[in-house]
Formats: sequence, structure tokens, C-alpha cells
Amino acid sequence: MRYQMITANRLLDGGVVYLDARRGWTGDVTQGETVAEENADSRMSIARQSAADQVIVTPYVIDVEVGKGQVKPVRYREQIRANGPSVS
Repeated sequence: MRYQMITANRLLDGGVVYLDARRGWTGDVTQGETVAEENADSRMSIARQSAADQVIVTPYVIDVEVGKGQVKPVRYREQIRANGPSVS
């Protein structure tokens, strides 16, 4: 089963945020709501309303892996957005 999550940037400060189960926004990817791929569109309607209310900008759906109590974005770009830059 593929899981997805809604992400955006907070309008106030540009921070990366994730839609949570309470229809709010969190900066912690592990607190974001993961949904089955077929349910992501219904969650996007909540995100679009938050964008209209000028809480967030540019919401979109990302693929995530869920396992062992962990949530991890699939794409490297989203991993960087969730965890910060990969600097040695």
C-alpha cells in the first residue's frame, strides 16, 4: 500500500509544514497525517482551504514510507525539506 501526506510552506515564516489529523499544520513530518493514496485528494481540499485562508502556500501531495513507527518521505528532496540539508 502506498501512503501519502500533504505538505506546504507556512505563509508567516516559510517553514515546511505537514497536514495533521486535526486539520492543523505541524513542522514535524512524524506528526503529519499519512493517508492511503486514494484518500489524498480529500485531504488536499483541506489544504486548499488553508491556502485560501492564507495560512500556508503551495500545498501538494508527497509519497511517504511508513514502517517501524517511522514516517519517511520517499523523494530525496522531501527528505531534505523534512530533516534539513545534508551537510557533512
